[in-house]
Amino acid sequence: MPGSLTGRGRLARVLSFLVVLGVALGISGLTAGTAQAAPVINATATQTGPGKVTVTWDYPPNDARWFMTRLSSPAGYDEETEVFGSPRSATFTGVPDGVYQVRVYTGPAGGCYCDVTTTSVTVTSQPPVTAPTELFLSPGDGMLYFQEPAESGADPDHYTVKITAYDTPTSTDGTVIRDSNQPYSPGEQAISLGDVDVYKSYAVSVALVDGAGLAGPSADIRTRPWPPYATGVTAAEDDGDVTVNWDYDQTDIYADSIDVFIVNDDTDESVTQKTVGPDARSTTFVDLDLPRGSYYAYVTTNNTDGGNANSGAPFLVGDPTTAPRDVTATSGAPNEATVSWAAPADDGGFAAWIYQITIATPDGDYVRYVDGDQWSVIFDYVSPGTFEVSVVATNDIGHSAAGTTTVTVADPVVVTPPVVPPVVVTPPVTPPVVVTPPVVTPPVVTSTTKGLSPVRNLRHGPVTKGKRDPFGHVTLFWDAPKAQSGARVLRYVVYVDGRRKVASASHTSTSVQGLRSGPVTATVRAEYKNGTSKSATIKFAVSKTVSQGARRTLRTGMDSTVIGNLQAALGITSPGTKFDARTRTAVLTWQRDHGVAQTGEVNDRMRYLLRI
Repeated sequence: MPGSLTGRGRLARVLSFLVVLGVALGISGLTAGTAQAAPVINATATQTGPGKVTVTWDYPPNDARWFMTRLSSPAGYDEETEVFGSPRSATFTGVPDGVYQVRVYTGPAGGCYCDVTTTSVTVTSQPPVTAPTELFLSPGDGMLYFQEPAESGADPDHYTVKITAYDTPTSTDGTVIRDSNQPYSPGEQAISLGDVDVYKSYAVSVALVDGAGLAGPSADIRTRPWPPYATGVTAAEDDGDVTVNWDYDQTDIYADSIDVFIVNDDTDESVTQKTVGPDARSTTFVDLDLPRGSYYAYVTTNNTDGGNANSGAPFLVGDPTTAPRDVTATSGAPNEATVSWAAPADDGGFAAWIYQITIATPDGDYVRYVDGDQWSVIFDYVSPGTFEVSVVATNDIGHSAAGTTTVTVADPVVVTPPVVPPVVVTPPVTPPVVVTPPVVTPPVVTSTTKGLSPVRNLRHGPVTKGKRDPFGHVTLFWDAPKAQSGARVLRYVVYVDGRRKVASASHTSTSVQGLRSGPVTATVRAEYKNGTSKSATIKFAVSKTVSQGARRTLRTGMDSTVIGNLQAALGITSPGTKFDARTRTAVLTWQRDHGVAQTGEVNDRMRYLLRI
């Protein structure tokens, strides 16, 4: 503040005053001989307006101290201001343009010794710069965006950029990942930051500095981490409604909303979507009435800091097939039975992939399983008698009603030689010979699977990351089978990594999502009215950079919420979280009923079929 004495004279006056005050009040900390005080730290001086300088500092000890701030220049400007105790700043006004030395003194009033910290400041009369606008950090693509200030000053020079990473939005212990200058340019600024961990919180501070070194106020934001994936996603259709369920860790939420999408898995087109609050764990699309086919439900967690995470689950819309038709059973040899049938009239939208054939006898059932492209099976060592025969088709939706018939199994016959009477030989009477032309019966030609043309030139496109989930996506292509007289392709059946898809006869390509990393085998078969061709097969690999690995195998002893989903899918009442003996029994029963290896463990393929 201005005064009649010089700066040094006022400093001496203050020190003398403090000595007198210490003696009068008996304050030992203000008398001569007091120990040296520590200097201030982090002293900064900034022009905060036209002719205005603000000086700030820190002083770690909590006890009260005297502070004197002195602002001086070679041109003769020399002003001081004093504060006592907790204030840690001083302001000078009416300061002319120029370069100034700034000193901050501290110490006990007794004696002549004071500690001093020195810094400097430049004062300019040009319009001060203002803070940048529209500051936005995009961790997903590693970019920082902002707009230049509305008032950029007469001589803008560069931006200062400081970014600090924290584990959570409330953490105070962070790591500086960038502290640098960015050259000034008008308009929007875009700064590449390289790889940025989207699951951290970031404090971002950006300020514009003018040509005189005067920094304007900073623009500051504190981001939240991206929300994590929803887990345990399930989706099911029932009477036209589709219900989607998921789990989400409430303690680590960082989400403002959750989007739920229904996507046609055959065309990769969105069918519908809705947005729910972050506390929701389920939603139902009422009266959606989807046509038969394969679909995918995606659950996307979002927050306003640009974060989002996708996870999802497949589901099917269709029906079990109708019962297998024209079931017949014959016994052409002792203890043997042959059962034949025709494919169901209505496949429910998904062709049968396995048939269960049962001959029920009083001594127990004879059961066989065959693939969906077979329509007959031979039983050996069947007890003789007449028995009920049933054939059940299973598609991706469920089990059909049974097609039934009966069979009489022949009994081995013990042959007793007959008694041969004496033979009386009578000369034969030879009738006249009448020559009759033979009747020629043309052979009956039956089309078999072996004679039907397979698809040609099966190939695949690039394997890419899915648009809405963290798994692989690929399109398969093939050429139609070689034309055959009287044989018309009805459709194509495609199997890829545990997924079964059907393409119409007019399409020779299909897209598949949800592939996991590792080797993949794809097969395509042409279905005709009178059978199915051999499979065309191609093998390729999905990189770990494109997709996550297979889901873990579930086995006895595990304890997880996904076990409850498994138990519910297997029809176990009162599901829990432990893979116990009842769970293993139910798994073995399912594996037996579906004609797969009875291991008692649930691998990735079985998890896909059960939608868990």
